[in-house]
Amino acid sequence: QAMAIVRNVEALSDSADILWRMSLHVFNDGEIADACLGSQRETGLDISLLFWLCWTGMELWHEVSIRDLRQILQSIYAWRKDVVEVLRGLRIRMRTPINPVHVHRQEHLRAKLRKLEICAERIEQEMLMRFSSDFTRNSGKSCAYINMRRYINVLQCRPGEEDMEQVLKLIVVRAEDWSFMEHRGRSTAQDIA
Repeated sequence: QAMAIVRNVEALSDSADILWRMSLHVFNDGEIADACLGSQRETGLDISLLFWLCWTGMELWHEVSIRDLRQILQSIYAWRKDVVEVLRGLRIRMRTPINPVHVHRQEHLRAKLRKLEICAERIEQEMLMRFSSDFTRNSGKSCAYINMRRYINVLQCRPGEEDMEQVLKLIVVRAEDWSFMEHRGRSTAQDIA
């Protein structure tokens, strides 16, 4: 079943590259990365979904409804639980030496698990981009913050909620910065051509 999912999303790789580039740009901010990883551990926050919701609201001006959000969460649940979280769990478990495996061999395997985990997260983003193709602009402004806040509410995040509000605002700023550079880069390339 996992291979069928992989084949279905391969066609979406190009469009998902845009989301992946934005995610890397946003996640490169240490404060955002630390807060997101902390929420991932504490509340089960799906960082890929959070960034997709930001991108959808910012680039498509689409406000994702709670009904759509719940359907999306259900659609990606198996991949998230059975692949992404399993790989992450193994990688985290291997932080502690497991005897009698030599530490260097274990670290080598742990690095490979990290690469697989990142690959699985990227596939999840490709799956998410499938939903974007059904969206139309239903707002005259960015809905990035609204979409992310709605997801946080669905998760019922309470630990560090004030801090999370600040992080969501930082994510929007970093994503808008990326969007400006991305669109400026496209315009410059088109001007040259």
